[in-house]
Amino acid sequence: LERQAIQRKLCLYVRTPAHARAAEILRDHNYCVLTGVPGVGKTTLGQVLVTSLLEEGYSLIAVRDDIQRAIDQLSATGRQVIYYDDFLGTASLGERLSKNEDKGIIRLIASVAQSKNTKLILTTRDYILEDAQRVYERLSGPELKLAKCTVQVQDFSRGHRARLLYNHLYFSSYPQECLDSLLAGRGYIKIIDHDNFNPRIIEHMTQGVEVHDHAPGQCLQRFIE
Repeated sequence: LERQAIQRKLCLYVRTPAHARAAEILRDHNYCVLTGVPGVGKTTLGQVLVTSLLEEGYSLIAVRDDIQRAIDQLSATGRQVIYYDDFLGTASLGERLSKNEDKGIIRLIASVAQSKNTKLILTTRDYILEDAQRVYERLSGPELKLAKCTVQVQDFSRGHRARLLYNHLYFSSYPQECLDSLLAGRGYIKIIDHDNFNPRIIEHMTQGVEVHDHAPGQCLQRFIE
């Protein structure tokens, strides 16, 4: 994890009820499995939780593709937080799980659950977790269900949505003319109240190439599209 990238995320982050649920699970079980549909904010929530632990003196173990390396780095005395984003892959099980990795995941969870100084944060997509639990018997046990926190769009109240949009626009390089077009006639309300509101769409429209990809008068329409 890059600290600079996380600090930027913190500027954009809006705390929803999912944060409290995840923090409670992490406190009670030492590990938390963040699930949800793509773009709902699982990774961001995971990074925010990691940042809070780093501020408490934990050191970070960021797992990328080898669960055994995380197990090997476990300390008997030092405070550690293990972060494994998309631990089951982003598209299919075959993309990520190698031989006996399901066993390694359960072994790591068991070790962390019994630890007094280690936390574990895992993220995955709902449908990939469901597939994994059908295919791998070890992953269908109570361990993953016990500490699962589902992040959902419903966690974002109207106020949360408004704050999220505001934060992203405030820290964007959106031209003033585009900002004015969203404010005109309170057009931003159409974004906040849209049935397909999704944090990833807000990020894409305010932080990516889309920012300068259309005329000021088209900003609201591009958002709605």
